[in-house]
Amino acid sequence: MRAAAASDIPLISAVGHETDTTLIDYAADQRAPTPTAAAEMAVPVRVDLLAWVDGQGARLSRSAAIAIGQRRQRLADLSRALPRPEALLDTARQRYDRAERDLVTALEGGISKRRLALSELSAPLRPNLLRAQVARERAALDKLSARLRPAVERLQREARRDIGRQKESLQDAAHRLATAWRRAQQTRAEALAALDRIRQSLGYDQTLNRGYALVWSGDDLVTTAKAAKASDALEIQFRDGRMQPGAGKAKAKTKAPPSKPEQGSLF
Repeated sequence: MRAAAASDIPLISAVGHETDTTLIDYAADQRAPTPTAAAEMAVPVRVDLLAWVDGQGARLSRSAAIAIGQRRQRLADLSRALPRPEALLDTARQRYDRAERDLVTALEGGISKRRLALSELSAPLRPNLLRAQVARERAALDKLSARLRPAVERLQREARRDIGRQKESLQDAAHRLATAWRRAQQTRAEALAALDRIRQSLGYDQTLNRGYALVWSGDDLVTTAKAAKASDALEIQFRDGRMQPGAGKAKAKTKAPPSKPEQGSLF
């Protein structure tokens, strides 16, 4: 065996120890070196909190005061642009005064115009003028009535002629209507007579006239020998009436032959 070389001998070194780290340390938002420091971080100092609150209140007060001051200044600026209340009413008041003056003037002018028109219209309404106007109208009416009477008489004559022509036309129409009615009535009577002849030819009366007869059993017509045998009483209808079979004839009675005397026995 060969001797070990100096380089083959391992060197002994010191190994240190690291602090244990849990998973929550990696997930935490804030890390503290000690639990006491962690408690201080979690629970801040009351004095510091009060100071912070006081500072926030002061900032809020300053902000509110600044905002109110700005709005007050803005309102003052806008109010300077608005007109005065008196200025707002001045224009309407002027229009009202002008309309009032115009209305009085228009009323006076309208009354004057109407008074003048009434004067012009009332001038012809004097009694003499009215009587003269009535006389003229009466004369015109008399002329029209004189012309109206011949016109009315002429219209009456024309109306009488029209009535005469219409009367003649009506009489002619009545005559033609009566003729047509008689012709239609005669045609219908002939058609009815033809239908009646057809009915009679199809009825059993003509059959009876040809030598046939009907057999009745009461109100029922007998058409078979079986029904005739089953009937109690039969009637035969001929052309000139009905009769019962065998009525009026007495049945002949047959006499029995005389019985021969019985010959006695010789023994």
